[in-house]
This record gives sequence, structure tokens and C-alpha cells, in this order.
Amino acid sequence: MTNFDHNMAYFAALDRHRFQHNVAQFCAAHPDFVHVTQLAEFEGVAGCYVMVLDDYCQVYVGVSNNVARRIMTHWSRTMPFDRLIYGGVDRSKLSIDAFRARDTTRLFIRASEETFDIEENIAQEFDPAFLCNRITGGRIDGGLAEVLLNPDVRKPRDLSPPQDPAPAPTPADLRPAASGARAGGWLAAALSRIRALFTA
Repeated sequence: MTNFDHNMAYFAALDRHRFQHNVAQFCAAHPDFVHVTQLAEFEGVAGCYVMVLDDYCQVYVGVSNNVARRIMTHWSRTMPFDRLIYGGVDRSKLSIDAFRARDTTRLFIRASEETFDIEENIAQEFDPAFLCNRITGGRIDGGLAEVLLNPDVRKPRDLSPPQDPAPAPTPADLRPAASGARAGGWLAAALSRIRALFTA
């Protein structure tokens, strides 16, 4: 639950305009990726796919010999408890399998037999802040052992909550004092606020 809360806070803090710009850049650079509304049309089709989760400012890049079936697996799979956390609680990305069909607001697919050759290149076109892939793309010859033992394969992110910033000064705080009395009043108020921070 702590990891889930960290991920939700991370998503909420992302810049949505920058995310939309990154996705638009990808679409402009890759017209060969079709915006899909009928997933059944890709049953039995090999290719690379990009799942866009606009509400969370995340994308997922994957490949499969049967794109439609693979995406349906993402949407219907129940993650085993021991695989929910992939790395530390403060660094584990929420798995794409934790989301469902309605979370995927856009879907782009490129039919291709050369799936592994393009997956990592496509993934690198997205800002890492917006990429929810947990491991590097492309073919992993060592299988699960390589995923577990090779740190270069894993893609964690820092999910630790940011420190609360100091409260922004009000216009009254920034107004220069015109007299000793006003200066004393401002200083007393400032000291009172500082004291409250340390005793809260």
C-alpha cells in the first residue's frame, strides 16, 4: 500500500502538458504506429504497441507475437503478491498489469515481425518520468535470471515523496518596514511563524 501511495503521488505531481507534448512528438515521428480503437483487428498480429494512460501521465511500450492477446492479458491479469514490488518500496514502479482497460485511454500499434529490434528504441523516445516499463526493452537472452541479477535491465524510479517546501512569503512579509514599531510587529509575526513550525 505504501508503494501504491508513492506511485499515485508521483503521477499526480507530473507535468501533464509536458506529457501530452511527449506523446504528440512520438505520434508525429511515427505515423507507422496506428491509433487503434478496435483491438480485435490485431488478433494474431505481431508488433510493437504503446499503451497511453493519460490520467496517470504514463506510457508503456511492449512487443508481442499476438498484440491483441498480450494487451488483453495486461488488462485482465492479477499480479502475484510477490511481484507487486519490483525493487524497494520507494523505487518500484506500479506494474502495467495493475491497470485495466479503462485506464488505457489511447493505444498505438505498429505491425512488425521485427518486434524486439524496435521496442527499446521506441521506449527511449519517451521521457523516463512518463515510462512505466519496469525493465529495459528488447530481447533479454538470459530470461528471468538476467532480469533478477543484472541491474542494467531494471528501470526503477525515485518515488520518495518530496520534502514540504517552506511556505511562500506573503506580500506583507516582503513589505519593507517604515518605522521601528512596524518592523517590530513584522519581526514578531515572523518569529511566531518560525516557532510554530518547530513546535508543530
